[in-house]
Amino acid sequence: ETEAMTAGQVESTAGNHELPAPAGKVTFMAVFMGLVASIGGFMFGYASGQISGYWQMSDFLQRFGQQRADGTYYFSAYRQGAITALLCGGAAVGSLIAGRLADVIGRKFCISLFAFWTAVGVIIEISSVSSWGQFAAGRFVDGIGIGALSVVVPMYQGESAPRVIRGVLIACYQLFVTLGIWTSYMI
Repeated sequence: ETEAMTAGQVESTAGNHELPAPAGKVTFMAVFMGLVASIGGFMFGYASGQISGYWQMSDFLQRFGQQRADGTYYFSAYRQGAITALLCGGAAVGSLIAGRLADVIGRKFCISLFAFWTAVGVIIEISSVSSWGQFAAGRFVDGIGIGALSVVVPMYQGESAPRVIRGVLIACYQLFVTLGIWTSYMI
């Protein structure tokens, strides 16, 4: 007769022998899938950090800034704030819809969907030649994708990883966010 087990309990058998609870098998595929899913964190970090370097680029300033009477370019506080904040606004929207959507269509498909959604947002950004509104809209679309990924990726990792490496894989998500920010600063 076997009793139900929870983490940290031991299995009771008919012979009154106590066996340690199974820890779950750690396979290469489990680690690989957890790390691949963490790329969503890298996307989040990169999208969050990249804008800081853009403000210093003269080409970006000429394309999306405002021209003064003396011919120099600048960003108004409103324009700079809107471009920066719309990523966070999109992330808030994405994070609110992602949990329920992941329950309906599945975690893996949801990760693929929002990675694609993020790519669409980036395409909108890079295709904007001189329209700061289009660039800002692309940041919002990108934000929806990375916000959703910030919910679904740790959810997927927590549900699919073996117990013994679950915490490490979920921590890898945050590590990849940090690596994404660092990479955006280095570029």
